[in-house]
Amino acid sequence: YMLVVKEQPDAYGIRSKSYYDNFLRMANVVLAHPKVGSDEWLNKSSIVVSLTSTMAFEAVINKKPVLSYGKHQVINRLPTVVYSDSFDSTKEKLTMLAEMSSDSDYWHKLNVSSIALDEAFKMVCFDFSGYEKLFGNCDFHMDMAKVAVDNLIEHAWVAGN
Repeated sequence: YMLVVKEQPDAYGIRSKSYYDNFLRMANVVLAHPKVGSDEWLNKSSIVVSLTSTMAFEAVINKKPVLSYGKHQVINRLPTVVYSDSFDSTKEKLTMLAEMSSDSDYWHKLNVSSIALDEAFKMVCFDFSGYEKLFGNCDFHMDMAKVAVDNLIEHAWVAGN
């Protein structure tokens, strides 16, 4: 395997150079160029490894197996996501995911995971049309804030009853 480390764009410049140098001292590890988009890496990946990134969710939706280091991620319960809690268990878990592809139920499991996550999103999300006008300015948008609060209150009331 080759591990491609794709940094969260907001984190560039926050970590020290030595942080990245530590990755480069490891065999089969490379750093992704910041200009290469996550979707491009996702399409070329056979397995996605994630600490707590939304990339793990994207991988499930795109029917890719995931090795998760995020102990409390809800996706860990899906049949194509395997949780690893240590460096020592990583090889075992990656091997498990790689061998999953030879399982006769592999494509079924990928579909089940993708559909289950998609349905969960639909259950907990709400329409937030117009959010795009928030980008590029610092103005406070009372109309958008009202939509968000109303939806949160409605969903909280439904969840509480």
